[in-house]
Amino acid sequence: PSPAARVCPTAAPPQTRATPRTAACQMLLLMTAAIIVARPNVLLLFADDWGWGDLGANWKATAGLTPHMDALAASGMRLTDFHAGASVCTPSRASLLTGRLGLRTGITHNFSPGSAFGLPRTELTIAALLKQQTDYHTAMIGKWHLGTTPGYAPTYHGTPLSYQ
Repeated sequence: PSPAARVCPTAAPPQTRATPRTAACQMLLLMTAAIIVARPNVLLLFADDWGWGDLGANWKATAGLTPHMDALAASGMRLTDFHAGASVCTPSRASLLTGRLGLRTGITHNFSPGSAFGLPRTELTIAALLKQQTDYHTAMIGKWHLGTTPGYAPTYHGTPLSYQ
């Protein structure tokens, strides 16, 4: 039998009342089924130095200049009110990936190309969380800018596949 079948009793017969345990198990089964079926793809795009009007999906005057981005915006969920965690690259990326401000992660300024440090390995990123909790496959494409020396690359933060 499935793990849920071993934990949950069978549904109560129609002539008897369901117990709170039976009701809770039924709810657990429904929620589990919903999670398995509704596991969406997650794509985070983080673009430096873009203004609201640079994306054709946001402003008619620039329509056609960003056709691929416009197609993504038209076919998926758009979140249009985002506030960066910092005004410069490295701390804003760290904030996006961890959900924590730079003062909490220890990243308050940009790293130079030869920096010996990076995003602390103790920080939990969205990629690592998705991999741990739901076995998502994760990748990072583009500018990481959160450390490149051993121990700080994307592969140490839940992203086994990385193209920089």
